[in-house]
Amino acid sequence: MRKIFTFAAALAIAGVLTGSAWADDAAAKPKKNKAGAAKKENAEKESLTPEQKKAKHQEAMKTRFGKLDADGNASLSIEEFTAKLPKDPAKAETAKEKLTKRFATLDANGDKPLSLEEYTTPPKRDKSDKPAKAKKNAATEK
Repeated sequence: MRKIFTFAAALAIAGVLTGSAWADDAAAKPKKNKAGAAKKENAEKESLTPEQKKAKHQEAMKTRFGKLDADGNASLSIEEFTAKLPKDPAKAETAKEKLTKRFATLDANGDKPLSLEEYTTPPKRDKSDKPAKAKKNAATEK
């Protein structure tokens, strides 16, 4: 028992002498601050110009496209586009319907697979379509 105590005391003394005591090691580790990281990210986003924001968004869209393109043929089939569905069957069916409609909206030329350009270009609205806010405001005014 005395040998263990002596060994532990020697380690503690060595740590104090070298500046790496166990308590100091724990205190020296940086703590993860998720709220601080989110604030920093929001500040970076706000400091970007509209062109920089658009470029960053386009890069994120390209990355998502690459993750969805399972076979690597530089186009998305409807199967690849709807591959990541919720496990709950009811939610999966609703999600698949929404994604199928979205796929048809994005497929500008109607050839079925989505190209990177089709995926990253926002769909054009018909002039007869009103934005969602306008529809909502019209409904509340009646």
